Amino acid sequence: MELMKRRCPACHSEEYLEAFDQPTETIVGIGDIGYHHRINICKVCGFVFAGPLLPEKYIRMFYEKMANYEHPQYDGLRPQTERNQIIRYFELLIDRFPPGFKGRVLDIGCATAFGLSLFKSRGWDVLGLDPSPKCVELSKKLYGVRVIKGFFDPEKLEKEKPFDIIILCHVFEHLVHPGELIKSLLSLLSEKGIVYIEVPNLLKPEAPKCYFCFEHVNFFTPTTLANIAGVNGIAMDAIHTFDNGPDFSPFYPVMAAIGKRSSRKFSMTNNFDEAASVIKSFKENSEKLVSKLQKNITDIIENTPKGRLAIWGAGIHTSQLFSETPLGKADIACIFDNDPKKHGSRLFGHRIEKFCGKPEEIRKKVDAILISSEASEDIIYEQISFLEKCGIKVHRLYHEGCLDR
Repeated sequence: MELMKRRCPACHSEEYLEAFDQPTETIVGIGDIGYHHRINICKVCGFVFAGPLLPEKYIRMFYEKMANYEHPQYDGLRPQTERNQIIRYFELLIDRFPPGFKGRVLDIGCATAFGLSLFKSRGWDVLGLDPSPKCVELSKKLYGVRVIKGFFDPEKLEKEKPFDIIILCHVFEHLVHPGELIKSLLSLLSEKGIVYIEVPNLLKPEAPKCYFCFEHVNFFTPTTLANIAGVNGIAMDAIHTFDNGPDFSPFYPVMAAIGKRSSRKFSMTNNFDEAASVIKSFKENSEKLVSKLQKNITDIIENTPKGRLAIWGAGIHTSQLFSETPLGKADIACIFDNDPKKHGSRLFGHRIEKFCGKPEEIRKKVDAILISSEASEDIIYEQISFLEKCGIKVHRLYHEGCLDR
């Protein structure tokens, strides 16, 4: 498979330093591809981006078929941690307008449209855009919100404009051509309209296992976010930073930027030194974490009868564990996952199955389950901890003290 070459998305330079390599050899929904997610720092402006990438058709196929926001375990409703995050940005944005103002809002990558439902409840005219057909269906069913299926295309939205707010909440980090999208937004914005962009904060990459995951191809500091927006005609009016934590999804620190159109000439600030320092520290911490995970997983494998260990979770975290720890060569019984789209697929040759919830049936197959998720470990443990009363050991990797053994 020929990978897609990439220049700096901000300044288009081809001069960059490769700073980190994250093996992700197999991905559910794409297959066994031997992929390495290589993280680069532009030498001219300091923008951090992944490349070369998988062909764009594979990336689009993944988002259409493997959406992470359908939440079948909650009948499509967003969990409270995600609702907390959405309510936070809704309040930030609604305060930008006079009391009683009723405008138009476009949410690009709206998932099941909970955010749009909040604007709708205030009398706003709302429209969503999402590549997942299930999310489109759930948006209408849950909130009566119209969502166009597909990826961003300004021609599709020509008859819908203008918009007073355009939202890109945890979308911008996924885009192969983020600068082009920013430029396209200008034709859709009302004269005094605003753009909201929320992304992970590279200055605080506090998720050392999955921060540089396959799905994220751009990584922002406040400086580089202002750079790429500014050179494409959007001036950042405010950039808020949030450390998040267990009550907000994602649990790692993020930036929330609010911008508006600008005709002023913009000069970039080179952020190379700051970005390089952060990634150097991240790399050191990641190597230490992988070493601890390797030891813990080895202990789990050695203390579980061969072929009697199951994995919970078929996401990118599991793909990375298979690539970087002894799990890749272990005799695994199966992989459990809540997402019905993944059932019947394989990851590193292991079948992904639905969790039946019946201890007597599970006991026939496994003696232990390893939870493979950093962000959702506690939630998953609450869901399956009852198995321990039936003699099935449930292993956590990130629980307090687990990495200190």
